Amino acid sequence: MTIATNMAGRGVDILLGGSPQRVADELLEGRSADPAEATPEQREAALAEAKSRCEQDRKRVLELGGLHILGTERHESRRIDNQLRGRSGRQGDPGSSRFYLSMEDELMRLFGPERFDFLLNKWDECEPIEAKLITRTIENAQRKVEQHHFGIRQHLLQYDDVKNLQREVIYAQRRKVLQGADLKESILESLRGIVEQRVTEFAGSEIEPDLYNLEALYQALYEIFPIHLYLKPEDLQGKRHDELLGLLQATITQAYNDREQDLGPETMRDIERMITLNVIDTKWVDHLDAMDFLEEGIGLRGYGGTDPLVAFKKEAFETWQTLQRGMQEEIARLMFRVQLVREEQQERKSPFREMSARSGKEEEPEKPRPFKKKSGKVGRNDPCPCGSGKKYKRCCMNKG
Repeated sequence: MTIATNMAGRGVDILLGGSPQRVADELLEGRSADPAEATPEQREAALAEAKSRCEQDRKRVLELGGLHILGTERHESRRIDNQLRGRSGRQGDPGSSRFYLSMEDELMRLFGPERFDFLLNKWDECEPIEAKLITRTIENAQRKVEQHHFGIRQHLLQYDDVKNLQREVIYAQRRKVLQGADLKESILESLRGIVEQRVTEFAGSEIEPDLYNLEALYQALYEIFPIHLYLKPEDLQGKRHDELLGLLQATITQAYNDREQDLGPETMRDIERMITLNVIDTKWVDHLDAMDFLEEGIGLRGYGGTDPLVAFKKEAFETWQTLQRGMQEEIARLMFRVQLVREEQQERKSPFREMSARSGKEEEPEKPRPFKKKSGKVGRNDPCPCGSGKKYKRCCMNKG
């Protein structure tokens, strides 16, 4: 007898009469012999006897009608019922199957029609219900469950399609960096875009020049690149939107070229790739967490009459734009703030051997000063009065 709740549709065969190898191992264990330590002669004898027994049991099962599948309920999916039913009659063997269920089972209670409730009162409990109408009702209930689960999987697939499009773009960007592409033009374009966003925010074309917040604009650009080395706040006064935009874009391009001239073109290209790859990886991990949180709660939008999938696509796009802006600004900040440290500067210096900047002499370590207790007896854990720096109990306490 085999009791199964669910069973796979492939690779599972119940042999009529049993498995000869399993019966042979049972015979060896019954004879107080470990199957792994049995001699080849013992294994052959046990296997021959097992085959004979299995053949006799197989004939006996065939005479009785083969394997019989007894089901105590119908599953939500017809596929699982068919898999269980398909264990009988395998490879030409005879077999049969029969399922028993109640109208109070969870499948019928949740998804079955209500008009069959009268059967519970008018039908005898001991009399089986074998009408085709009941069979069709069960299949319809299973079909409803399958459609419900299919809809869930379909929505999950549609959500994943949105994330997969973003994933392809991010992986293309990473692949471009890993293949050693020149990122200078793309970074300069991002820098000009950042400047345009800041100018539009604080000195937009729809705003009157008298209402420009130039102080906030200057401070916002100072957080990205060292604008104070090229322009003063007074240089932004008296200019319109287009003039400000052109001036600041030219300034940030000059600052980037000066940065490249200081570090060297080859070093600059390596720094661009290193910073871009690091920023992409860090921001992408945070973005995936945000997308997971969004997907978990987006189903509640359905209660407000909004399609959750449409809301998910809209907010996913907004999150994606936030990711791209954050990546561009982070790359811009790091490109103007990263500092090269040479190997000789990385060596640790002893705090007692540093050269004095004023005298040019080596600073000797300060010697511990003798401890003098004002009054009373010296405690065991107090510093020793001799000035050695040790505790009194470990120095001069036992010398007296």
